Amino acid sequence: MPVSPELAPRRYADLCNVNFSRWGVWDPAQAPKVGSYGLINAQTGSLDVEGNVYDPEFQKLVDEGHGIKIADYPLEYTNTEIKPILNSMWVRKKEEFKVPSDTPEGVDSASTKGQWWFQKGHSCSLVFMHEPREQVLPGPVLEELYKIPLLKHKHLITKAVHCSAYARYLSGTNSEHITLSLIGSEKTTSGASSETRSELKWWTQGCEPGYLKTDVNQNGELCFAPVFTLRQKLPLIRALLRDVLPADPKPESYWCMTFPPWYPLDDDGVELDEGPEEPVPTTTPAAP
Repeated sequence: MPVSPELAPRRYADLCNVNFSRWGVWDPAQAPKVGSYGLINAQTGSLDVEGNVYDPEFQKLVDEGHGIKIADYPLEYTNTEIKPILNSMWVRKKEEFKVPSDTPEGVDSASTKGQWWFQKGHSCSLVFMHEPREQVLPGPVLEELYKIPLLKHKHLITKAVHCSAYARYLSGTNSEHITLSLIGSEKTTSGASSETRSELKWWTQGCEPGYLKTDVNQNGELCFAPVFTLRQKLPLIRALLRDVLPADPKPESYWCMTFPPWYPLDDDGVELDEGPEEPVPTTTPAAP
């Protein structure tokens, strides 16, 4: 059965964090920007944003320590290859794509498509991104931010994966078989003011209503952020860091993973007082 609507966003965020160390966003169109800071909401699983390090007000805090001008170091897109499909444990992509009956034209020929099996007894997450790219805080900014007392107990978005089209899904605990296909095409106009126009749209089958969200930007803009990376200050004073970090540490070495402000969740999204009864497997059973 499906996770209750009230618990679904937190369950989805938690699954993404546990399985691939990125924070899952329930509504990628409304995702906070890289550089945003705040605290994770224990009920919703979202980041309650208190500000952004690129805000003019935040620069005043940096100026107090005679630091850098953060605006001189804009956000960067990396060349890191990002997997377009991220799925949690107990999800298996089917090797052979079988065209369902009564499908519209273009489903079988689409380059972005897949079919997945979700094992019974487990709620699982899946996010499918079209041509994803990773945006990050520059190293000098990360190093400077470590000196700011305001961020001592805050969660900071240091990276985010952006794309122009996505599909994200949270399954229930029943066995599910779903199909996702991004059909259509992207066309680039010629001339001095060339631009890309998208005629893409998602076709889905087998998904539980209310737990699937898809979107496409028709201009091909990277305006969706389905997942992002959260970090917090490494809770050690610099005197102790000499024995922990290399002699010339990278800026990201001063930041550590953010842990969710709740106990482990069961497959219904409810908090457990202790860890799960059954061990976490190292492999997922093959799809039937």
